Amino acid sequence: MFPQQVTGNKFLLLIVAGLLGAMLLSGCGHRGDLYLPDTTETAKQKKKAS
Repeated sequence: MFPQQVTGNKFLLLIVAGLLGAMLLSGCGHRGDLYLPDTTETAKQKKKAS
């Protein structure tokens, strides 16, 4: 009925919500370790320590 105008604050909120949604969805489907795997040098140092 009435044309709605997007004001500055609503536009900024829309952009922030869109970026947040894109960031949340960008991690979907990734597999693997959630940490950096040990290199051979650090693995050797851990074996020496224990």
